[in-house]
Amino acid sequence: MSNTANTANTTNTANTTARYAEEGYRNEQIVMTRKTLSLRGNKSHKSKPAPKGHEAFLKALESSEAIVNFEKISSGVLITGKIKHSDKYTISVKTEDGRTYVLFKHDLSEFWTEAKQPNQEEKDAQQ
Repeated sequence: MSNTANTANTTNTANTTARYAEEGYRNEQIVMTRKTLSLRGNKSHKSKPAPKGHEAFLKALESSEAIVNFEKISSGVLITGKIKHSDKYTISVKTEDGRTYVLFKHDLSEFWTEAKQPNQEEKDAQQ
């Protein structure tokens, strides 16, 4: 950069500063501060509402590790296994042979559990 260009830049800066001073502007530095937002109350997050309807039934089956039968609408295939996870649109099922299936809820015609058959020891204990 030549001396002439450097002098021109310095002159422009000086002129701008003088003009701002004439118009009442002050040469100040603006400092931005960071504010910490806090939530009201003692809760750090909102709790999810308890599941209702078939969602509650699926969550109960998942936690009890019950064996559940699912029938698909599209193919009529029957899939039997334990529910590993369920969400708004899908159910993950692990079968006894170790395979995991992801079933779309809109493709299920029905699902059910088998009634637990008491073994001989339980029958004797009841009598």
